Amino acid sequence: MKDLEKFSWLCVRLGLGFVFLWFGADKWIHTGAWFGFVQPVVERLLPFSVNIFLHVLGVIEIIFGALLVVGLFTRLAALGVVLLLAGISLTTGFTDITVRDLGLLGAALGLVFKRMSALALENMRKKRL
Repeated sequence: MKDLEKFSWLCVRLGLGFVFLWFGADKWIHTGAWFGFVQPVVERLLPFSVNIFLHVLGVIEIIFGALLVVGLFTRLAALGVVLLLAGISLTTGFTDITVRDLGLLGAALGLVFKRMSALALENMRKKRL
């Protein structure tokens, strides 16, 4: 039973990681498709164009996604995802996308409080210390 629990957290980590890799890459590939998701209040606060904002956000999401997939700095990456999703949820109002993002936020929050996950690089790093 303990092994199943270990692999359930692996599934959460990998699933969340791949979602953020996809979101981040898509912001680079289809930047224009994401313009409508940037709320006017956020756009007014930006010191640069929405295009640059989306590219920077894409890089951040790719970094968090990659860290989650390989299992390195998992708790820190998951905390970053929590903060991103909380910020997005607070600025978009209550929509279907917000409900999805709150579900992802819950999964990320679970990873923040989880010590280690199966098949993670940080497991090898901690064994060396």
